[in-house]
Formats: sequence, C-alpha cells, structure tokens
Amino acid sequence: MSHSLAEKRILITREKAQARKLIQLVRDTGAIPCVAPMIRFEPIPLTTTKKEYMELSKQQWLFFTSANTVRFFNQDIKKLGIEVPHLIASVGEKTTKALLNLGYKVDFQPSIFQGSVMVEEFVQRYGTSINVTIVSGESAREEIPSLLTKYSVPFTQLKIYRTIENKESERLLNSHLKTGIDICFFTSPSTVHACVQLAKNMYLNKLKETCLCIAIGETTATSLLECGFKKVTYPKKYTMEEMVECAKKYVEEGV
Repeated sequence: MSHSLAEKRILITREKAQARKLIQLVRDTGAIPCVAPMIRFEPIPLTTTKKEYMELSKQQWLFFTSANTVRFFNQDIKKLGIEVPHLIASVGEKTTKALLNLGYKVDFQPSIFQGSVMVEEFVQRYGTSINVTIVSGESAREEIPSLLTKYSVPFTQLKIYRTIENKESERLLNSHLKTGIDICFFTSPSTVHACVQLAKNMYLNKLKETCLCIAIGETTATSLLECGFKKVTYPKKYTMEEMVECAKKYVEEGV
C-alpha cells in the first residue's frame, strides 16, 4: 500500500452508481473517501427519442461517447425491440468495455480517449462518405459534431439522457467541506459546475484557493480553471486509476 495519500480526505464528486470503483481505489491508498455525488442521470423519455431511434436504420455508424450512452441506449432499444446492425465506434476503453459487456461488437476505437483524436483517426481510416449517428447525453460537448462538420461527414445526433445537479447532496457536500478536504476528484465539467452551485461560499472560496483538484482530463481541468480553482492538474491518460496515480505523484513530488 502506498502511504503518500494515507489519511488524506479526498472528495469524490462522481455520480453515485459510477463512483464505487473510484471509492475503492482511494481506500486502497489509505486515504479517506468523502463521497458527495454532484450529479445524477436520467433517461430522456422514449416519447421524445422514438422517432430518432426508428431512423437509425439509415445510418452506417454509431458513435458512442461514454459508458452512460451505452447503458441508456441498450435500455431503450430493448424497450423498442429494435436491432443494431450498425458498425460501432467507441470513444475509449471504458466505453468499449461497456459495449462488449452487453454483447456489442466494437469496430473502431481511437488510440487516445479524446473526441478530436476519435474523429481525425476515424476519417483517416474510413473517409467521409459515410453516415454517422452520435449517441450522447443532452449536455455533451460539441467537439465531435464540430469536427465531423469540418470534415463534411454527414451525421445526426441522438441525445438519450440528461445530467442533473444532485441537490440531495448539498448538505453532505458542505459537511465534508466544513470538516476539511485535502484533494478533490472531478470526473466531468458537470461535477465542477454542480459543486460550485451547491457549496457554500465560505467553504467554496477555501476550496478554490487551497485544495488540490484532480480532473479526469483536459476539458474538466479547463472548467475548474474557468471557475477559479487554483491548484488543478490531470493525468495524461483519462482514467480513474490514473487520477489516483496523479494525486500520489503530486503529493510525493509536488508536481
């Protein structure tokens, strides 16, 4: 066991169902996980998305942008009783694992978990004379659609779930902040924005000035900096395991 994080109080802001692995990773270091889920997810009703689902047969490729999209997509198509004969592109390892676990075949995954790399490598391999549907959440970034537009790749978007601020965690969050937090883990811009909204100013200001914030990737790190957090870093590989390693390295080396 590494002792560099021993007894450190680490705030975990990830959605409850997805936080279990990160909680265990933190415990394995000897640190204290302080869990306050900042967001929750809910499906967009099929009354809203059914038409888009029924038109999927016109598309050649499905782009999955997160494990969440896989979960909600799979629930929806089972309810609708439709099949998925499409070629499938996954944004990264976690999304690929979610697809494979549900029996889907993954035909393309980029070398790096990053939207820009996904589109660039996809176009290099398959060209632009194809039809794509991007399966995503309602608040998904516009990076992939913008790049597909840049390369003149025809696409549609199927937005199948919403990210919602978890106000039920407000009291829990502020209790953790009052006691004191050494390190914060943020796994999406949504967790950052919800934390800013739900934290009391007296605690939030201290958090911004003194707390080490580990983002899962560059986009989340940018959101933290834009919100005024001072000590922000993120790993080269965008995974929970690497977030923990990043925290260890910072504490041990100060970098």
